[in-house]
Amino acid sequence: MAPTKRSLKALKANSEDFLRRHKARGGKTVTYQCVTCKLSIETRVPTEEQANSRGCWDGLQTCHHCGRNNFITVWPNGNLHVLPPEKPTNLFN
Repeated sequence: MAPTKRSLKALKANSEDFLRRHKARGGKTVTYQCVTCKLSIETRVPTEEQANSRGCWDGLQTCHHCGRNNFITVWPNGNLHVLPPEKPTNLFN
């Protein structure tokens, strides 16, 4: 089911609220472009303790502008990689 304007507005509000609290606790963020609509999305930067065994945080993030999913990998130093949707690969091979 495609996201509605109402659901994207709620997603954006929830994301902004989460990031505001994250930054208030001293958390860092990084911005990237959605692979579909090319608009900016802000996401958290993990601490060393939050990183997985490969030293990063990876996941699926929904763009609150267009509703498309972005597969991202973020490292504690703020480096970020967005996996193009047309080229699914394993970054760690």
